[in-house]
Amino acid sequence: MSSARPSCYDSTVREREHDRRRRLRGAAGSALRRAAWVAVLAALLACSPRARPTLPQLADLQGQVLASRSGLGVPDHRWRVDGGRWQLDGPAGFAFVTRVVPAADVAVSLTLAEGQAEPELELFFDGQRLPPPGRDAGDERLIVARLPRASLTPGTHVLDLLPAAGEQPLFSELALHVGTFREAFRPSGRSYYSYLADFIALGVAGPAPPPRFGGFLMLGSQRVAVEVPAAAERFVAEVLNASFAPATIALASGDQRLETAVDPGAEVRLELAVDRDRSPQLELAAAGLPEGIFHWRAGRFESPRERRPPLILISLDTTRRDAVPPWSDDPGSTPHLAAFSDVATAFDAASTTAPWTLPAHVSMFTGRYPSQHGAGVFTYGLGPEPAALAQRLAGRGYVTAGFAGGPFTSYLFGLGRGFAVYDESPVAELQADALTDAALAFLDRHGDDPFFLFLNYFDPHFPWRAPRRFDGPALAAARRSAPAGSVLARLLDGDGGAWFELAEGRLAPDAATRALLVAAYRAEVAFMDEQIGRLFAALERRGIFDRALIAVLADHGELLGEGGYFNHGCRLDPELVRIPMLLKRPGQRRPQRLDHPASAIDVFPTFLSAAGLPAPAGDALVLDAGVLARSKRRAVYSEEHELPPLHGLIEHMRIASGLLSVEGRGHRRVLWPEGAYCQRLADGGWRTESCSGDEGLGYAALERRLAIGGPARQQLPRLARLQRDKLLAMGYVK
Repeated sequence: MSSARPSCYDSTVREREHDRRRRLRGAAGSALRRAAWVAVLAALLACSPRARPTLPQLADLQGQVLASRSGLGVPDHRWRVDGGRWQLDGPAGFAFVTRVVPAADVAVSLTLAEGQAEPELELFFDGQRLPPPGRDAGDERLIVARLPRASLTPGTHVLDLLPAAGEQPLFSELALHVGTFREAFRPSGRSYYSYLADFIALGVAGPAPPPRFGGFLMLGSQRVAVEVPAAAERFVAEVLNASFAPATIALASGDQRLETAVDPGAEVRLELAVDRDRSPQLELAAAGLPEGIFHWRAGRFESPRERRPPLILISLDTTRRDAVPPWSDDPGSTPHLAAFSDVATAFDAASTTAPWTLPAHVSMFTGRYPSQHGAGVFTYGLGPEPAALAQRLAGRGYVTAGFAGGPFTSYLFGLGRGFAVYDESPVAELQADALTDAALAFLDRHGDDPFFLFLNYFDPHFPWRAPRRFDGPALAAARRSAPAGSVLARLLDGDGGAWFELAEGRLAPDAATRALLVAAYRAEVAFMDEQIGRLFAALERRGIFDRALIAVLADHGELLGEGGYFNHGCRLDPELVRIPMLLKRPGQRRPQRLDHPASAIDVFPTFLSAAGLPAPAGDALVLDAGVLARSKRRAVYSEEHELPPLHGLIEHMRIASGLLSVEGRGHRRVLWPEGAYCQRLADGGWRTESCSGDEGLGYAALERRLAIGGPARQQLPRLARLQRDKLLAMGYVK
């Protein structure tokens, strides 16, 4: 980290900028301002030789912050501002990005507000506990947290500060120290710091509320040259000027040049013809405020002669296999998924990797089992490594867009990495109609581009509040007749407290009540199906449906009274692990059924293969009949691990703090350190039997097979306020 002046907004910077803009008002001022930016831009584009020995690929820029110094550190979005002072309302911290290990000591200081008693703080750096902060000998109001300099290796890092329970300390100033250099962060710049910190730590950022955007950032006036691919004919990008003053954005390749002025807070779409034979490089530049953020998103090279299939991944949150055709006992309630199953491949022995949302989705995005990627096992989300599906596809020239229906697919857990746009509800749930509206708006803008579209339909997850038109007669009558405040009325109204009572086994619904709860669940599945039908109809109208690769699968199922249990997680029962999985390949028009063991991890190589990209070696396989048959794969695996406070296990449902399952063709085995049970498929149901023969694999052996315990288990801090608020609203935490 160098000691150059960091790019940070504060009130002084804004006042200086406002004075400058007042001086430049009027026609002459506008001309002068533009001339100044053009001069800076020309200098940037001419600052290095035209030919360079090596050039980065455009994909190498994804997730990067291009700045004039070798490191940045800023307060993150978890800080609150109260009366012009910083406040710790739960965990908050700093995000860092470094290109080299800093040569000087690094520390963060917090100046106590007037009258504020010294708080009790815990520190975590990249999840590992640090010694408590100390006091500055020269200023009793100054608290200093020293960072392990050797751990500030190239990449991204996060410092978490946790106040003691019930404490909400106030600070008049936060500061970063690198050797003798000191940078102060003032509360007036909170939104600016949050934007940078989100991008550094989570890979996406944007003005509040969502959506968030990926790509890469230029901090201040910057330029970069990238290699032009051999087949490319055009470069396209969308750039947001996330600063308080006009800026100039430019592209140049050979004799082709494009520049445009962009107002504060505005975005611009740029297109420039490229020809590798004439110029092997493309230069991208921004000229504006030294503190300005210039957000390049959805940048890609295009080759009209190279046809790449649209890629669409639809995850059905909390959706049981018996609710989706061709496995459904009521296909008439989901006509659009039924029609889709008539032109898709159905995987009869498909399993998820975990019985809850976060690890299951990270498995889809990485092609790894939870113990291999860590999310939900020893980390709180998707990290910068390995490169996730959206990151790989963005590097291939796809416009990547994600629409998250629920809290565990939030960008706050890293799921937005690699997406040019990532949208979600600012509160708890983005319902199916709103989610589909957002996806259709994306298609209006990018339907003619090569795109990867991810949608997480969350509606089958409790609380069940489908539009009343999906209520059957019995459910509609029950809503009318249930006494106000009764358990049934509370459950049908989506009361989280009542759901906890049910999940914890404190309620024992009779058969009639259970049937009504199942009906409420199925109403949400029917609502989701209607909205998926809207999406498919739009794809048909645009001529996209037939040529697209479309995967539809659940992240996990749901227990609806089987064994006396309601909820998901905690267990690896077949109602949770055996999922609906449908895949339509480009041009496919007939149904197919495959009974080879398949897994959510197989989404990753299947989509990479369709995009013409190689998949890294590992357990995941391309979802193709020939590939699965040749692989001789006999089983796939699922896992459940306790990870408080993010994912506690309900005592009524838990078997052990760690569970593993082996999911084969018509047989399964669930293991934990002290025991196991086996099940075999017979007469359409799962029958428990003694474990023997090839199914006698023990827990310890499977631990070794999945490399559980390989990475160091992190000491995780408490949930941040935004994470907790979303999870509380959905009944995940009390």
